[in-house]
Amino acid sequence: MNFKIKMLTIIGAFLSLPAFANAQESVQRSDKFLLSSFQVNGLYVEQANDRSTTSVMAAWTPQYQIQSNLGLRANLGISSLKNATGGMFAVYDAELMLRYSFNQSWDLEAGGGVQIWQNNGGANPIATLTMGWKPSEKIFNLVDRFFVGYSRYYSEVNAVEANQILFGYGIQF
Repeated sequence: MNFKIKMLTIIGAFLSLPAFANAQESVQRSDKFLLSSFQVNGLYVEQANDRSTTSVMAAWTPQYQIQSNLGLRANLGISSLKNATGGMFAVYDAELMLRYSFNQSWDLEAGGGVQIWQNNGGANPIATLTMGWKPSEKIFNLVDRFFVGYSRYYSEVNAVEANQILFGYGIQF
């Protein structure tokens, strides 16, 4: 009887090895995704007709790590800007950024997507370039990076083009 229990235990352990390996692989794959990432940034916008405005943008920024120095980051943000008559309009931002990390502290992101200026220019392409610095440890156990960047909003149809300067910080939970 003792021998049968030992054999069943060995066989059961052997059969569970693939499941254990798949669980380990799943954990490693899930480490590549970071869904609890957000950012807050100041936004300075200057349009081609010399109008400018400032605002704050908040965004959800889920990330996927491709390699140790290469990753993707989505940027799904919301803000509001002033129009020519002084009224406010909503701005929605959806971009995909490719991130290259030079080392543990510095990275460069480039990408683009669409920015929607609700009732004030519509949905148009945007291109963005940012430079980021990551402290060695999170600040207040939340802030994981600081960045500065430039975006160009294009609208040939509505003749609304804008240069945007970004400066802000990222947080992770």
